[in-house]
Amino acid sequence: MIRRLFGGDGADAGDGDAQLIAKLVAAGVDMSQPLTVEHFLTLPDERSARQVVAKLASSGGTVRLNPSLMGRSWAVRVAFPMVVTLERITAIREQLGAFAAEHGGEYTGWGTTGIA
Repeated sequence: MIRRLFGGDGADAGDGDAQLIAKLVAAGVDMSQPLTVEHFLTLPDERSARQVVAKLASSGGTVRLNPSLMGRSWAVRVAFPMVVTLERITAIREQLGAFAAEHGGEYTGWGTTGIA
């Protein structure tokens, strides 16, 4: 099962986060166990993306960098195991969103592929 949520900051993102968590629960995922959660950032250019990757390398997660399939932007993905709660997802969304914004980018969503 692969679930991914796209969305920017704001109330709509929080609603989407809650909906995705509800779908995981409905699918029988044990939310008390860590899941490998991927967080997605979009940066305007390779230089900005590489700066973000360098800083996220110490996050304890796996960080990947790729040119975007939809233009000149660059995609950064950071994945790490975590117990998913709405509060934790909201906090990470805010932190990574602010961090991406510092580099001219944005937080574009999160997803999980299963249990870590």
